[in-house]
Amino acid sequence: MDRAELLRLASVALPGALGVIVATLIVAIALEDGSGASTPAGPRTGDHWHAPYAIFVLGTRLPAIPEVVTPLGVHTHGDGIIHIHPHLPEAEGSGASLSNFFAAMGGQLTATEMRVPANQTPTATARS
Repeated sequence: MDRAELLRLASVALPGALGVIVATLIVAIALEDGSGASTPAGPRTGDHWHAPYAIFVLGTRLPAIPEVVTPLGVHTHGDGIIHIHPHLPEAEGSGASLSNFFAAMGGQLTATEMRVPANQTPTATARS
């Protein structure tokens, strides 16, 4: 490789590498919350997310869960949408999970069972 080819390669590679470094720094800075810790994935206190859902048992779609309000700031209006706006740190990030939503309304969600309180909708259990 002669000097001219090396200069051409450097004129393309260096700006590209610099762009990757700058983009990485921008993403890293955006993920910082000022304390030096990364922000949690998922909703944070002050956010308001919507998560549409549907429950099927043996191919039959069940009615939406009627209005449920939980102390964590996660609720539904019986509209087939879980509204997530955490009031407490334990409902942020990974705490904004379906299993926590079910538990907060008095039900349970595991890999083999979905139990909604009796006054809500029927129970579904996976069969082995």
